[in-house]
Amino acid sequence: MHLVCGFEIQGCVAMGPHPSWVTRYRVQVSPEKDYWDDWNFIKPEFYGSTSASAKPVYSEAKERKLGQYVRIYPVASEKRICMKVEVYGYAFETRCMIV
Repeated sequence: MHLVCGFEIQGCVAMGPHPSWVTRYRVQVSPEKDYWDDWNFIKPEFYGSTSASAKPVYSEAKERKLGQYVRIYPVASEKRICMKVEVYGYAFETRCMIV
C-alpha cells in the first residue's frame, strides 16, 4: 500500500505536425481491485498540460489517498488523448507496534 500524493503528466510532442496532450483528467485509487474511490468529490479533476511543451506538468494532490491501484481517466484533450504519467507517493507501513 502507498499514500499517493501527486501526478506528473506529459503529452506527445513527437507526433509530427499534430502534437497531442491531455488538459484535464480524473483519478481513482483503490486498496483492492473491487472498490474504487474518486479522488475528490467537490473538484474531481486535475489539470494537465496547456501546450505541447516537452516539459512535464506536476499536480500535487491536496489530500493523500491510500491505495495499491490507480486509474487515470482523461476528461479533455488537445487533438488526441496522449499522456505519459508518473505517480508520486510513498510506502505506508501497516505494522502494529507493541507498547
